[in-house]
Amino acid sequence: MAAFVASRGIGQYIRQHFLDTTFRGLYHANAFDMALLVPYFVVLILLASYGLHRYVLVYLYYKHRKNRTLEPAGHFSDLPRVTVQLPIFNEQFVIERLLDAVLAAKTITKFGARRRQLQYIGRLMHDVDGKTIAARLEAWKGQSRAATAHLHLLERWRTRLLDDETALEDLAAAHPGCDTQKLRELVRNVQRERAEGKPPRSYRALFQELRRVVPDPLDNAAA
Repeated sequence: MAAFVASRGIGQYIRQHFLDTTFRGLYHANAFDMALLVPYFVVLILLASYGLHRYVLVYLYYKHRKNRTLEPAGHFSDLPRVTVQLPIFNEQFVIERLLDAVLAAKTITKFGARRRQLQYIGRLMHDVDGKTIAARLEAWKGQSRAATAHLHLLERWRTRLLDDETALEDLAAAHPGCDTQKLRELVRNVQRERAEGKPPRSYRALFQELRRVVPDPLDNAAA
């Protein structure tokens, strides 16, 4: 085509291909043609705009790729609580096993064992009456409240033993058979640790001894 344009001249080429009126008047646009052509060109324009937008994104990526962040701006000091909804289908009276399996999964750290436990949970997610779920959760809440109350009771006894000289006699009267000599020795060790600024080993040991002395109501209920 370049040789043709060079031999005839650019002006002759433009007149022949763009200004030729030989076939003028043979075609007249109608509504049907417009109904086809207008959506066609609209789609072409949209596709061209989308393609152009892709090029813009590529350009922006290469322009700012040196500024990308390799590490997160910060880390959680404590991981947030996340609520997960477990769908349950087509099997009754399985909710207790399901909840027990979920709690057991929280204690498993090995990937393979944890994965098998999650698969087991998936098999347990079947249809269960909502009242069964509510009753089990309420029972757990009751156990949690009882355990918390027991811990607070032990804390109060430890505080009394350290601050009140007559507290050991009251404890022995309330719980006959406790080792008063060992408790008295632990109280002295705690006071010595406080005076010398040492780690509170005896303080923790006193609490553990009180756990053996003061019965847990949940243990009694289980018995």
